[in-house]
Amino acid sequence: MAATVTYTLPIYEAVVCNLTLEKMRQKETQEKLLATILESVDLSKNVVKFFIETDFPAVNTETIEHTYVALCVLTDTARSVVPGLRNDLPAISDKYRTALAAAIDDFEANVGHLEEICEAWGIPYTDESTVTQIKQALSGLGRKKTDKEIPDWRDAIAALSD
Repeated sequence: MAATVTYTLPIYEAVVCNLTLEKMRQKETQEKLLATILESVDLSKNVVKFFIETDFPAVNTETIEHTYVALCVLTDTARSVVPGLRNDLPAISDKYRTALAAAIDDFEANVGHLEEICEAWGIPYTDESTVTQIKQALSGLGRKKTDKEIPDWRDAIAALSD
């Protein structure tokens, strides 16, 4: 009987250590996931800010075309990531789940803004006259307009054809 006790205790200790290490790895992985998603939220917010603050009337058509393609790839990739992240939420510990869900919501909202920008840029993608009209309309808006003074871009583009 003494031999059994001698071997049982180290095995038990090894199992407990292994479970502790696994919990630590899981916690570390979830912390890294949350940090990565928060960084993505910040980066996507910066991209939206870039498109809002950049003086696009001064940009040439070729740059607009390349930017449009890059923006399409970015939004498509981001849109495909969100459902996978949402599917993984139930497996995340309660400690991180709420923060991760909020971060995913923020990321999805930023991607929605980028998608709207991409949609707007897709309209004049091949039509030089529309690009010229949009550049003139943008330069006429000025920098100090509020959201209430600036019409929805869909309404503004629809008005250009009138």
